[in-house]
Amino acid sequence: MTRLSVIVGAFVVALGLTTPTDRASAQNQAFACANLNSGSIKVVAPNATCGSNEQRIVLGGALAGADYQCVVSQTIGPGNALNFQPGVSFGSGISTTGTPPFGSFVLQQGIYQIHLSGSGFTKPSIGDFIIDLLLNNQAVAAYIVAPDVNAGVFNIVGGDRLISVASNTVLALALALSSPTVTTGFCELIITKLQ
Repeated sequence: MTRLSVIVGAFVVALGLTTPTDRASAQNQAFACANLNSGSIKVVAPNATCGSNEQRIVLGGALAGADYQCVVSQTIGPGNALNFQPGVSFGSGISTTGTPPFGSFVLQQGIYQIHLSGSGFTKPSIGDFIIDLLLNNQAVAAYIVAPDVNAGVFNIVGGDRLISVASNTVLALALALSSPTVTTGFCELIITKLQ
């Protein structure tokens, strides 16, 4: 199974969480371009055109969404948050405070899909390391960053997490305390409010 079919499958599951009325409503749709080579997905404006190696996807039932790119070549120590620059966003339910780059996001009550992808991370030693998904400073999920032996860099593995928050909650992505200091290459964070 390709990475793209896994990611598209996750959005199909998210679509199943909506009612037929929601799916028919244009205001509850989000639009994305899925890269056919890497499987990465970027949220785009409703009238945006996807590239020649991308497939346009309509994400029904999404109430809000935001796309963030990590700050390239940031050095991150154990326990420190990744920082992101804002991209495309729609709806409400996902917010930030202050000026970019952002190390945390505020989620209103609801169910969210958190997608993190990335490649080109470097570190001084061999072996996997972990990026924790934190809600109000508590780790609730993790992303494994594993070596690409052919390229000599590390890539994020298994990018989607489904979370539920009961009230306004601060979300952050931080290097696990057990990890070494790393330098990022490229990473992308897509937060989608499903319910």
